[in-house]
Amino acid sequence: MPQCLLRTWPCGRRRASCRAVHHWGQTSPHAFIKKVSSKKKGMHPLSVKGSKSENRWSQTRHEIFSPLPCKVIAVAPSGGGKSSLLLTFANAVFENMDYWAIFSRSHMLDPALQDLKERIRERYKKRGVDEQSTPFLFENLDSLTRVLAEQKQRVQELKEAEPPVTRLPQLFVMIDDIGLEATRFSRVLDNAFANSRHYGTNLACGSQLFKSLSKSIRVNADILCCHRLPAAEYESVEAEVVGTWVNKAQFRELYEFAVSAHGHGFLTIKLKARNPHKMFAADFSRWLHPT
Repeated sequence: MPQCLLRTWPCGRRRASCRAVHHWGQTSPHAFIKKVSSKKKGMHPLSVKGSKSENRWSQTRHEIFSPLPCKVIAVAPSGGGKSSLLLTFANAVFENMDYWAIFSRSHMLDPALQDLKERIRERYKKRGVDEQSTPFLFENLDSLTRVLAEQKQRVQELKEAEPPVTRLPQLFVMIDDIGLEATRFSRVLDNAFANSRHYGTNLACGSQLFKSLSKSIRVNADILCCHRLPAAEYESVEAEVVGTWVNKAQFRELYEFAVSAHGHGFLTIKLKARNPHKMFAADFSRWLHPT
């Protein structure tokens, strides 16, 4: 990896300031980022204000996944660490979720899923949710349409309730390998990525091939996580990301630093970031910024 001037700092909770360090661990003299506060100024009557839709949903304390609902794609070859990455996301936002749907051909055999399954069952038991009528484990995507429709109905009914419900339920959908059935369920998956935010649906999807994902999925994803990729796959990701905040050389520097950090290191990209300091991270733990 070339000698670089990357600066990194922890991905933590929102706070007034955070200290950055060079990747070799030394404190940077230019490492303090101050939160600038300003008085609210009068707005023009025609100013466009974004809706605060996140106020409807329980929000995570983990800045990297904020705001919820969130749609995450993990790309890596077979055995590259996609499942572990998706489980980290699932566990990080567990307390914010109300319903779950795990689509995995190996969910009966995968020991990594056992703890999460037990937590979900315990949560359902406490809330009086019947696992027989509201299952959360599936071996294929045949039930995805029904799962999404049920969540849409829940949210719509609560939105119309009197008195109004201030916090709406969220659904967490994990698809272990979206690429295996992407063609067969392309319309359902495209609609899920395009519209799931309106109904409190979080998506965590793994894929061996970035190029196999539809344009709708790539455009509507919030976070893209890349492990070490074959050259052709890397070029596809590069073409999608380069140009807004970084050039090719800077992106290569970020990528190499993140994936080389340890055996299953990966680069996290917040695709809709409006701040270049909060767009790239090594794993989910340290923000990266090329100088």
